Amino acid sequence: MSPRVQAVLPYVIWLLVVISTVAWRMGVYYEGGADSVVLAKGVCLAVSCLMALALASSVPSNRRIAGRPFLLLVLFISISLIGSVAVGDVPSSLVLAARLILVAATVGFLLMASPGLSGLTPLLVAMAIVGLGSAMTGLPGFLNGQRLTGVLPPLRPNAIAMLCGVPAIAAAHTILRGRGTLALALSLFTLIGVVLATESRTALMGLGLGAVFLLAPLRRVSRSVAVGLLALVLAILPALLYTPALMNMVMRPGSAPLLTLNSRTLAWETVLKTPVQTWERWVGGGLPIKTVSVEGQYWETQVLDSSWMSSLAQAGVLGTVVLATWAVLLLLRTLRTASNTALPAILIFVLLRSFLENGLTEASTTFLLFFAISLMVWEPQARPGTGRDAASAPGLTRSSPAVPQLVKAPR
Repeated sequence: MSPRVQAVLPYVIWLLVVISTVAWRMGVYYEGGADSVVLAKGVCLAVSCLMALALASSVPSNRRIAGRPFLLLVLFISISLIGSVAVGDVPSSLVLAARLILVAATVGFLLMASPGLSGLTPLLVAMAIVGLGSAMTGLPGFLNGQRLTGVLPPLRPNAIAMLCGVPAIAAAHTILRGRGTLALALSLFTLIGVVLATESRTALMGLGLGAVFLLAPLRRVSRSVAVGLLALVLAILPALLYTPALMNMVMRPGSAPLLTLNSRTLAWETVLKTPVQTWERWVGGGLPIKTVSVEGQYWETQVLDSSWMSSLAQAGVLGTVVLATWAVLLLLRTLRTASNTALPAILIFVLLRSFLENGLTEASTTFLLFFAISLMVWEPQARPGTGRDAASAPGLTRSSPAVPQLVKAPR
């Protein structure tokens, strides 16, 4: 495989993976069986995995990836499968488990071909392409006063905010380190604008907290970066202060007060009230569980809207302990070994969203990021004589001129 193909192919594969994990139908959750959309997404993901395997096979064999994330994932899936046996919903759980493992394998093959932080760049580019593309198709509705919602693909505002928010964090990290370009600055301004247009409160909090982690390691900022930050603030503040954008975001029309978390708590209470003596309490009911029945309302079911409540419903207390342990260890490891990179800010953004959005326990963009960061942060140390040096260890990067970098460590 030629070097040019090796440089371009990761972008193509990551784009296919992101497309196969975003929603193709709004408000539809997999409950078993197979239709044209399920089959098409499965084929797209399978092709991506085969292409990633071919790419990984073409690089030197001494590029290794961590095994701990795969063990933790298999443990979580195994617990959820036990729960699916207990409730009698094995076929659907097996399909979703296989899909989750296929996504993890694809991520693993891709990072084998692009070790270090450079392996995350194509994923961020793919997220920005899909997020901005979906946002552009939703512009007519946005101009009519609606929240920015995608049409092709049909993504919810929070999903668009996720796809655009993470590349924005990475772009901000590069600019703050004095390696930004005019094109990157314009991209950052566009991505932040799209996030604001979605009126996603969770994404806004995530960006704010991520900014803290980006600025904390800085010891000094160049004059051009300071001027650019001032210009960005001056451009955004009028839009927030003199337009209804901020008010619509904080108190959207028809939404309940923030402190009540609206109808989310109804679903959460149902999960938390699962009897202790039942299988569902300890091992859950399987990966297909995305909604629960609610009582005393004019609607019968409610989406869980929380990765952690979904984890309790899908894999019970045992599975949630595994996931929580995974997340805490990963966060601590990231802060310790990659504090000067964009990874801590990105991980904080992902974990914050996981409390109010689904995705961490399913084949989604959230899981893609979470698993990719796990593989990079827990990357095995180089063996003597393998030719790998400290430049490819977590927190540092040795990039190819053919691959534009959105995530870099400071020089």
